[in-house]
Amino acid sequence: MTIEPTIKGWKTIKLGKCLAVIRNGIQDKQKKVNGEYKITRIETIGHEFLDLNRVQFADNLPIDKIEKFKLRKNDILFSHINSDVHLGKTVLVNRDYEDVLHGMNLLLLKANTEIVDSNFLQLIFKYLRNNGVFIKIASRAVNQSSINQAKLKNLELNIPPLSEQKSIASILTITQEAIAGQEELIVKLRELKQSMMQHLFTHGVKGEKTKMTEIGEIPESWELVELGSVYEFTKKPKGIVVDGLIPFITMDNIPIGQMNVSNFLEKSADKITSGTYVENGDLLLAKITPSFENGKQAILNINNKFAYATTEVIPIKEIKDRSSIVYLFYYLLKNDIRQRLAGKMEGTTGRQRLSKSVLEKILIPFPAYEEQKKIAEVFMVIDRRIESVQEKLLAYDNLFETLLHELMSGERRVKLNNYE
Repeated sequence: MTIEPTIKGWKTIKLGKCLAVIRNGIQDKQKKVNGEYKITRIETIGHEFLDLNRVQFADNLPIDKIEKFKLRKNDILFSHINSDVHLGKTVLVNRDYEDVLHGMNLLLLKANTEIVDSNFLQLIFKYLRNNGVFIKIASRAVNQSSINQAKLKNLELNIPPLSEQKSIASILTITQEAIAGQEELIVKLRELKQSMMQHLFTHGVKGEKTKMTEIGEIPESWELVELGSVYEFTKKPKGIVVDGLIPFITMDNIPIGQMNVSNFLEKSADKITSGTYVENGDLLLAKITPSFENGKQAILNINNKFAYATTEVIPIKEIKDRSSIVYLFYYLLKNDIRQRLAGKMEGTTGRQRLSKSVLEKILIPFPAYEEQKKIAEVFMVIDRRIESVQEKLLAYDNLFETLLHELMSGERRVKLNNYE
């Protein structure tokens, strides 16, 4: 499959000839919390970097496996088995690793450097993915696509001379490094946020002594209360007239990792046959798996006093001058709290739900109202910083995609004395 017509000075060549090595990863069934060796998986491929926070672990592996599967500089990891969202994702390894091994579900590729530069080869894969090539050649099964090696090696490419490859790669690598820097910063900010959650919900902001409770340490001045005693669950008021166009919030409108719900559909009141009555300022907590486990929750922020939402949310309201909905928003994002609540979900596999009765009885640490607001503000500052970095990341992404298309298609050429 040729992506573009042959360009002056470029050669058409099959991808297989550009590869010195193509192989599957180590098959190891150990799934340890920690271990001597990190084993890559699909989630390890960040946008432009290896996310070594998302690996599997193993110990006591045979020496031959350890040496064979160690990641080395200029290796390319390629996601050849996954959903269409992740199919064809790649990352170029930027140094030698002694403790990181190439895992299954990722192909490892090494460039034939007589024909193609390693950096340029990774860019080829990004260009092919952007053009939908991998989806076209993939075999499909339920919820998963895969690309076999034969089809991959048979792809026809237009390849410039090595000197031009290196110039193109140099230009695009600068942008990739900027993207990687922003992505790594986001990862670190999210790690900081989780660390701050653990600290502030245990020690507060006043540096006071702590006391032991049935949910762990909390500051001495804090209460341990049932959630339902300090927050309310929104109910539709009696006698309210609902007519005209009404905002309707679907599960897709509820973000992950953002505080506010501001997007919604508009439905005629007589067309709303089912839904949950919600009011502006409510925390909408997804109650069904996997939305709950994924962290879908947000505070309704619209120019309307009330709305309707999917029946799969629980709307929670603060009590004026008593409880902060933003404080609760962040507390419910804590990993251990999510796990505790997930363990109380009811129903059949794949359709489990968190009940309101379980949620209202859960014990939460509860400081004075002013301290709630101070704790919430700490997390809001971190989130604003994350949003700022994400905006910069989007700008770099857009620049990279534009340059990738123009340079890899030959629409924009770099000037080299040896042929132009």
